[in-house]
Amino acid sequence: MYFDLNNDTELNGLLDFVHDATFQLEDIVFEETQKTVLLCVERKEYVRFEPRKVLGFKNPWIYQLKKMKLSFLNVDSLSVDDQAHIGMGDICDFELFPSEIVLRGAVPIKLFMKTSDFRVVLERD
Repeated sequence: MYFDLNNDTELNGLLDFVHDATFQLEDIVFEETQKTVLLCVERKEYVRFEPRKVLGFKNPWIYQLKKMKLSFLNVDSLSVDDQAHIGMGDICDFELFPSEIVLRGAVPIKLFMKTSDFRVVLERD
């Protein structure tokens, strides 16, 4: 599956796919010459299966770990706010300003990307 977004009205649709996805700060790649930020994220997606008893309880759900690549294009600069030095983050919300994209999560980490022309690409299985 491949999504290429270039306007803020499509951000909520993108958020449906990456909400609660986690990432490691050390895995963020900022290609300054190509003006691209690559964020490899993982998200638990629950699927139903034939229930079986585990410790006396029936649990009809298991999760699969989905890996996705989130690319931010036309990025002039990247700033990471990790005051707690956690080293990993998650995605709960995108905030789009005229020249900046901010990723916020439940974990107190924020990514600030200055951009000249908003564009996001999501690649997933």
